[in-house]
Amino acid sequence: MQWCHGPPGIGLFFLALHSLTGATEDLEWAEATGENAALFLALHRRTGAAVWRERAEAFAQSTWVSRTPVEGRPRWPSVDGTNSFNPGLMTGSAGVGHLFLQLAHPDTVRMPLTD
Repeated sequence: MQWCHGPPGIGLFFLALHSLTGATEDLEWAEATGENAALFLALHRRTGAAVWRERAEAFAQSTWVSRTPVEGRPRWPSVDGTNSFNPGLMTGSAGVGHLFLQLAHPDTVRMPLTD
C-alpha cells in the first residue's frame, strides 16, 4: 500500500522525471515499478491508458475487501510492521482513504508532494 518508498516511490520519481525530460525510458521505468494505486492513477493521468485506471480500481477493490471494521468504521492495519491501526497518511488509514478520494475525483485530488 505504501507510496512513499520502495517500488511505488521509485515509479513516482520516474514519472516526475518523465514530466521534465519527456524521455520514453523514464516513462517505461515508471510503468515497470511497483503495484500501487497512487502510481497507477498517476500513470493514467500521464498516459490516458485505461489499463492504469482499471488496475487502480482493482487495487482499491481488494483494499476495501481487506478492511477490518472497528467500532463501525473501516480500518486497515498499518504497513509499518506494527500491524496497528495507524490513522496516518504515510502508512495508515488516512492514506487508504486518500486513495478512495483520488478514485472518486481523479482530476482534482492528487498525491501530496508527488503528483
